[in-house]
Amino acid sequence: MRGGSSKPTGLVAIGAGLRGTAGLTATVYAKGLPTMSAFALDARGRLWVTTSGATKHTGDGVYLVARAGARPVKVITGVRGPLG
Repeated sequence: MRGGSSKPTGLVAIGAGLRGTAGLTATVYAKGLPTMSAFALDARGRLWVTTSGATKHTGDGVYLVARAGARPVKVITGVRGPLG
């Protein structure tokens, strides 16, 4: 940090309301996923996301996002606390 600023030096706006190192780009891949606990991309470029509440597990599940901007689809229900 420099000159009493609360922002670290060297970080710039990279998109999606985030700051990072120059040259990085951030975009919103999916919206509407509650309490994400883990995510991974498969070989076909699809995003798999587990959701898990800390104390309330009513929305827990596994979601599939077929491509950037696609609506998340809950593909596994009835799980409690999936973390990976």
